[in-house]
Amino acid sequence: MTATALSFFEHAQYSFAAYAEGLAEGAVATEENIGRLISAGMSRQQATIFADNKVVIAHMPNDLTGFSATLFFDSLTQSYTFAIRGTEDLLDAVVDGNIVTAGFERSQTISMVNWVSRIAALSNEYVPQ
Repeated sequence: MTATALSFFEHAQYSFAAYAEGLAEGAVATEENIGRLISAGMSRQQATIFADNKVVIAHMPNDLTGFSATLFFDSLTQSYTFAIRGTEDLLDAVVDGNIVTAGFERSQTISMVNWVSRIAALSNEYVPQ
């Protein structure tokens, strides 16, 4: 597999993993998190290999705007990956229609900026929303 194809494959795995409901923060290689990856559609082998060196830094489940994302850390490559879920249902498709007409979806963008601000802040720091 070429380096580019391998990179695409690895990022697709992160995208897939972002759909796992309720990923617990911390090491992904727990039976609980592997089970959640399997429930999202990964095979056991795929989930186990993916989870090997990954850590969930933060997970944002679907909010009222339909925004959901997970911030992963790969301890092997020492890199972060920010994986955002795509369109999941009809309501989300309607909201995402704003992306076509306006170039972005305002409520989901605000949700994302607020969430990223919270996870980037110090634990005792006030973050205006």
